[in-house]
Amino acid sequence: MILSVKFQAMVFLAAFASGAGFAMCYDVLRLFRIYAAHRPITIQIEDLIYWIVCSFVFFNMLLEINNGEMRFYIPFGFFCGMALYFVTLGRIVMRFARAIIDFVIKLVRLFIEIITTPFRLVWIVIRKPVLFLWNLFVRVLILVRDYVKMLNIPKRKKRVKLCLKKSGKRR
Repeated sequence: MILSVKFQAMVFLAAFASGAGFAMCYDVLRLFRIYAAHRPITIQIEDLIYWIVCSFVFFNMLLEINNGEMRFYIPFGFFCGMALYFVTLGRIVMRFARAIIDFVIKLVRLFIEIITTPFRLVWIVIRKPVLFLWNLFVRVLILVRDYVKMLNIPKRKKRVKLCLKKSGKRR
């Protein structure tokens, strides 16, 4: 099928835009990796899933726009869109996103510190008496344990046997 140059340019621009869009999605994945620790195998699995989704959406787009015909300029436009995004706008977006995320993290930490400060101040005041009472309680428990060991109280089975023997003697 012969395609007009105008239609080919539209398909190229659509592939270019989808490449830039997928590069933006990859930036979100990169931000997630920066702020959450990942193992190398996890990164590889995430990348594999990302590229499977990219290829599925890309070829679905090809089916919709170009009736499934693959031309050289389509994947070229896709990868040019990704590369141009990463070289130009991607750097700016990543810096801006990291600055925003760092600011939000600092804000949340400040909020948590403000909320927990009264509890920490109360703990500073009552820490010594509470620790003293706790240590006293532990010492009492140790003494009780040692006292019970010294008594050498017979176990329940022995008591039952003693009761049976006593009851047998009386009859």
